[in-house]
Amino acid sequence: MNEVDEFIAAFKKEEDIYSSWGELVRQYIKNTLAEKRMDSILKIEPSCRLKDISSLIEKAFYRSKNYENPYNDITDKVGVRFVVLLTDDIPVIKDIIENSPLWEYSDDRDYIKEKEDKPYLFDYQSVHYVVRNLKCIPVSENIIIPDGTPCEIQIRTLLQHAYAEVSHDSVYKCKAKPSSE
Repeated sequence: MNEVDEFIAAFKKEEDIYSSWGELVRQYIKNTLAEKRMDSILKIEPSCRLKDISSLIEKAFYRSKNYENPYNDITDKVGVRFVVLLTDDIPVIKDIIENSPLWEYSDDRDYIKEKEDKPYLFDYQSVHYVVRNLKCIPVSENIIIPDGTPCEIQIRTLLQHAYAEVSHDSVYKCKAKPSSE
C-alpha cells in the first residue's frame, strides 16, 4: 500500500471519530450560547463537516505544504463553523472556546490581527481555532474519541461567510494562475 492509500485507509477508519468530535464541539458551543441566552447571535445554523477525502489528499500531498506527517499534521479533518451577524458577536464565541474545560485550543487565524496589518485589504476573513480534547471521550460502544483529536472551528460574520463561499473555489483552490488580461 502506498502513502496515499494508507492515508485514505486511516481516515476512513477514523471518520466516525472525527464526525462525533465535530458534532460534540458544535453542540457544546451551541448549548453554551443558549445557556447565556446569546444563541440569537447565530445567523446560520452551525454546521459540522468532515473534510472531503479528495481535498485532504490534495492538501496532504500536492499543495507544497511539506508536512512531516500529513495525517497527523492536518488539523482540519473535521470542522465546525459559526456564522454571526456582527464582528462584535465574534468575541462571545471566542470566549466560550477559550474557556472550555473540554479542550485546549490554538488560535490559528485571527483576521482582526490580519486586518490591523493590512487595513485596506478585503480578503478571506474568519477566526480559526483548533481545539483538541483533553481526555478520551466515549461516544458509543464503537466510538471513542482519543485525547488530542483536532477539530477546526471557524467564526465569521454573515458578510464574511458570503464572500468566503463565493471566492473559495475560485481563489483558494484555484488550479490555474490568474491571467493579467
